[in-house]
Amino acid sequence: CAGSWKKVIAAYSRAWKIGVTASPIRLSGEPLGDVFDDMLVGPSVSELIELGFLSRYRIFAPSTIDTSGLKIRGGDFAANELMGRARYVTGDAIKEYSKRAAYKRAVVFCTTVEHAKDVAAQFASAGFPSRCIDGSLPKQERAGIVGMFKAGTIKILTSCDLISEGFDLPSI
Repeated sequence: CAGSWKKVIAAYSRAWKIGVTASPIRLSGEPLGDVFDDMLVGPSVSELIELGFLSRYRIFAPSTIDTSGLKIRGGDFAANELMGRARYVTGDAIKEYSKRAAYKRAVVFCTTVEHAKDVAAQFASAGFPSRCIDGSLPKQERAGIVGMFKAGTIKILTSCDLISEGFDLPSI
């Protein structure tokens, strides 16, 4: 939030500052212009693919979720409400995964940790080795799960707000 940024900047008023973000707008919709003076735009996804830093991808999407009537918190849907509606999509995701990518490694991003655990359990019930990874697990256990995923013994890795930034696994 704006107050947090301003407190940090005020505490280090003589320091050089650089803000790095994929979304240079606050969740409230306000820009960060009052915090940083300039914005540099990095390469696009297609440029990063052409340069070999990102892999090419194909997108397959299950049926959409009816979001009408969901509450908005911090500029996004309320996670607990969204989770209730997202559960029915999991069946479609498992069906599509079975048809298009069975036993290939996949990362599933979920709405809450509870949802991530539920999705991992559903994939496991369908016969696909899967695990949920979340911030409450000890660091060593998380590293072990990622190691099993890298080795291919786990095919599905589910998560909520943990393995997005900085997660690098070239084989997926």
